Amino acid sequence: MVTWVSVNPPLLFLDGDGPLNPYAAQQERRPEGYTTLRVPRIGVHWKTGPLVDYADGRPFAWVDDEQSEPDQTYVTAHHQGPGLLHHVNPRIGLRETDFHTLADWYDSVARMPDAPAHGGD
Repeated sequence: MVTWVSVNPPLLFLDGDGPLNPYAAQQERRPEGYTTLRVPRIGVHWKTGPLVDYADGRPFAWVDDEQSEPDQTYVTAHHQGPGLLHHVNPRIGLRETDFHTLADWYDSVARMPDAPAHGGD
């Protein structure tokens, strides 16, 4: 039996509010105990730069409800590895289709040849 272990496994950045807590759900549709909030969308999100810096070229998936086109543009310009920005609707949270998207992305990244070791030359 051969076991393949990547020296640069993909990272998963998962936001809580929105994907796990559907805070923007309509009052009649939100789970009991949740409060509806309205959050304005901004340009490049404050998380984008730090996530790219932390990933340091490693593949990553970022699951959030606040990314926008400027965030994808920033990742494309500043990140050397694959980066998936997966937007989750904060009115409904994570659904089965989101997990399929993440699994498909992971499978595609796992088939890629390894880049130099994290932090290596």
